[in-house]
Amino acid sequence: MNLADAAQNFEKAVALDPQSVRARLCFGVTSLFLYQNGVSEVNVNFLDVPGGRPPKRAEMAAEVDRVRALIGEQNATNGKRAEDNLQQALQLDPQNELVMEYLAALYYAWIDPNTDWLGTKRRSRLDEAKHWYERILEMNREHRFANHVCGAIDWQKAFDLMRSSGSYPRPLPNEEARRSLHTQISPLLDASTRNLLRAIEIDPASRNAMTFLGFVKKAQAYIAATNDDRLRARGEADEWFHKVRQILEAQAKTAGQPWPPGPIAKLTFRAVPQTSPTGKAATPAFPPDPQRMVPLAPPPPPLPQN
Repeated sequence: MNLADAAQNFEKAVALDPQSVRARLCFGVTSLFLYQNGVSEVNVNFLDVPGGRPPKRAEMAAEVDRVRALIGEQNATNGKRAEDNLQQALQLDPQNELVMEYLAALYYAWIDPNTDWLGTKRRSRLDEAKHWYERILEMNREHRFANHVCGAIDWQKAFDLMRSSGSYPRPLPNEEARRSLHTQISPLLDASTRNLLRAIEIDPASRNAMTFLGFVKKAQAYIAATNDDRLRARGEADEWFHKVRQILEAQAKTAGQPWPPGPIAKLTFRAVPQTSPTGKAATPAFPPDPQRMVPLAPPPPPLPQN
């Protein structure tokens, strides 16, 4: 049975029992899967032009319109079905943490159809995602993943402001520009730091949280007032990235894999398969762990060195 067939069966289950939290949750989750698959398959093909010639402006505009339409269709179909059913499940069971996790994952994954000329898929509902992760933390302060994603969201919002400043990745042109950007993103970076440190306090081996802390420190270096502050923040970023490499190296050695893995090592956020106490792969439950549903932002381009 494929995912679309499963969604149809869960939709029938909802029709038979609209008050079933389980049916609503499962239909919402399969719709979320379909939504994520749908938007991930939308690729901009600016350079896919017969004969290898440069694309014309009209061709680029048509491609952007195509991408916008496809993302808009996913938002109006699978995205809406996922949102409606997960919200209905929460109305039936307002304290259901699992439903909140999936609703937060949906809002984190939600893409703005108004992509720019480069086809950047912009996440447009990060505030709603953070709202639900914060609701989870109100019920469970030890929820490592909620702390982690709240920190990642605040970093992402700060990074988006850096990109929209008109200077990034070049150095800021003057002190006025630095102060303005500092005022905008410093509170976000401070909040991100608190949540990421909390995630590491709960899980000292959380290399994803450490990686994002490195990104936060690089952003703080970008808006630093003095060269000493800039160098200090860069040094702290390097320390976090070094810890991540140590964790990756230890994991590679434990698995009997070579380290470094190749000429170009790349940090990835990959779901860890569920395992049974015997070490064998376990039959996954449905719905699966929502922590494996959230695509985290990729590493940004390097910040300027001067």
